[in-house]
Amino acid sequence: WANSWRDVAVFDEVVDLFHKNMGELYKQSSWGLNLEEKKEELKHRKARFLIVTSEATTTSTNDDSSDAKENAGGDRIVAFCHYRFEFDDDQYPTGIGLYLYEIQVAAAYQD
Repeated sequence: WANSWRDVAVFDEVVDLFHKNMGELYKQSSWGLNLEEKKEELKHRKARFLIVTSEATTTSTNDDSSDAKENAGGDRIVAFCHYRFEFDDDQYPTGIGLYLYEIQVAAAYQD
C-alpha cells in the first residue's frame, strides 16, 4: 500500500491496532503517547504498508475489546508492516535502504 489513505476506515484500523498494542508502553515511556504525531508519521509521503486481513465473521457481541475491526470491505485488519525506502544519508546519499518502522500484529494472531 502506498500512502494515500483514501480509505479512512483502513487508516483508523491501523491506528487502532497500534494503539491497542503499544499505547500503554508509549504512555509509560519518556516519549509519552501522542496519537496525532503517530498519525502524521503513518501519513508520511514515503510511508508504505503491508496490511494483513482476515475474513470477518458475523458474531453478535457488545464487546469493544476485539483485536481487529471489520472495515467497509468486510475484512478485518489483523496485522500491518510500516516501512519506507530512504537514502542512507540526507546530506551525502550513496544508496537507498529499506527501513522497517514497525510491525503490529493483533493479540489474537500472535500465537
